[in-house]
Amino acid sequence: MDWFSSEGELGKPVGQDLRRGLITLPLIKALKLSNKKEEIQKIIDRRKFSSEEMDFIRKKIVQSGALAFSKKTAELYLSRAVKLLSSLPDIEARSHLKNIAENMLEQ
Repeated sequence: MDWFSSEGELGKPVGQDLRRGLITLPLIKALKLSNKKEEIQKIIDRRKFSSEEMDFIRKKIVQSGALAFSKKTAELYLSRAVKLLSSLPDIEARSHLKNIAENMLEQ
């Protein structure tokens, strides 16, 4: 996840999605659940933020339960994907797709 991984893990700078205007599930959920949604929205609207502001948003994502919700949602969809793969012909591509999905679950 863009919010809680390192640049090395992501292959891109942490927070790049938000800087590009991409609002992902953890942030959407935090905006719904956090008691600091107005402050978060002001930071988002500027699209340029300090590391302290990024840390503030990260904390609110965790505190609001948005991170846990997002992880559970990702696990649900990945689990469904793995189950659906079993209906495909048993070829190397299916095995590769299954490995990708299982690796994503572990992260």
